[in-house]
Amino acid sequence: MYDVRQVANEFIRRGLDEGRALTPMHVQKLVFFAHARLLAFHKAPLIRETFEAWEHGPVVRALYDELRSYGQQGVTETISLSAEEQAPIHDHGTIDWCYQNYGRVNALTLSDLTHSPDGPWARTDRNAIISNDKIRGYYAEPWIAEERELVEKVSKHPAIVADYLQSLDDFKNGRYHTASSPEEMLKQIRQRQEERDAEGS
Repeated sequence: MYDVRQVANEFIRRGLDEGRALTPMHVQKLVFFAHARLLAFHKAPLIRETFEAWEHGPVVRALYDELRSYGQQGVTETISLSAEEQAPIHDHGTIDWCYQNYGRVNALTLSDLTHSPDGPWARTDRNAIISNDKIRGYYAEPWIAEERELVEKVSKHPAIVADYLQSLDDFKNGRYHTASSPEEMLKQIRQRQEERDAEGS
């Protein structure tokens, strides 16, 4: 598990790299979905802190306190951490996947996504802790089904099956979880193969 500030910095940094300053709300939602994603696929929490069911959605209080000075404005710099607190994150590609899928989605839209009537936020009393079991129970089934559907689509494309099988370990480790289609996965696989060839030359 990681410090929530460390995970938040990963998203803040990706936004700034694109010339975009994410709002505190946006950062909170991205951290929530990354946490939920790791719980769904690996039954392990991403952050050591807990989410609380605040009036406008899931919130990590410590992260709120860190970013509250920005109000509704974009976060213009990463949170200051010690060298020890900035250790590498091993998340099976979860943060990349979340930024790819949610990083450019409007923060209010993301907030709406966390407000599903049968979701973990709605099923938790206001200001109480949202349990990891509730989070995983809600997100695991649809996300895993979506992943299986993608794999099934890939298997129906003979031209890329061989490359896919050769790269299966990378796929399991999250290398291709950002792919939105078999064609995109093929592109990523070929790019990886080119990287391997370059490393071996």
